[in-house]
Amino acid sequence: MIIRQAGRADVPVLADMGQKFVRATEYLDRVANDPAHFRSLAETVINQGRVFVAEVDGEVVGMLGALMITHPVLNERMGAEVIWWVDPAHRRGGTGAALFRAAEAWARSEGGVKMQFSAYRDRVLERLYRRLGYEAKEVIFEKELCDVEASLADVG
Repeated sequence: MIIRQAGRADVPVLADMGQKFVRATEYLDRVANDPAHFRSLAETVINQGRVFVAEVDGEVVGMLGALMITHPVLNERMGAEVIWWVDPAHRRGGTGAALFRAAEAWARSEGGVKMQFSAYRDRVLERLYRRLGYEAKEVIFEKELCDVEASLADVG
């Protein structure tokens, strides 16, 4: 397996993996499975951050994209995962861990003192994160704001 930095030539395969990610997660009901959206996302992260890909025998089997941010409250520079995916046939073989290590090394080289990942609640992912030294720090609460009038009425 080879881990390398993705480039513009990888955008089609990254967009395809983004769509696979959506179809396999709770994002399915929340994100339009639009190839143009995922091409744009891949290009943005390549241009503003870093995307790493895992290759096996010349085939891209995993990706991890991250941006550098300054945490608005902690005022710490950190890497922030935007999207990652490993083909199910290549899971449990160290591909995800190798992508994490590449992203962590990049964030460190950019002055990052922490790395953040987010995930839907999933015991397998939680075990992976903990095994790689990550701790759960926050829970995100979210509300749809499609019906603004009803939301304002709720506030009173």
